[in-house]
Amino acid sequence: APAPDVLFVLDLPPEASLERVRSRGASDDFETLESLRRVREVFLGFEGKQVIDARRSPAEMLEAAWQVVAPRLSSKFPR
Repeated sequence: APAPDVLFVLDLPPEASLERVRSRGASDDFETLESLRRVREVFLGFEGKQVIDARRSPAEMLEAAWQVVAPRLSSKFPR
């Protein structure tokens, strides 16, 4: 598979992730604090990633992503 043009990682501290899981009433053997820590470590280890703080509002996260995507689009598809 070809490498992606951009890779976004929406980063949320494991404690906050677990709190979100519990707040929606979901319970899962996979979603433990330790497993969430390991998964976060894997994703933050990806090369060339763009990390977005997932504690921000959806609109703020979208804006952060757009700030990365917009220049790439304009260079690939000049007017």
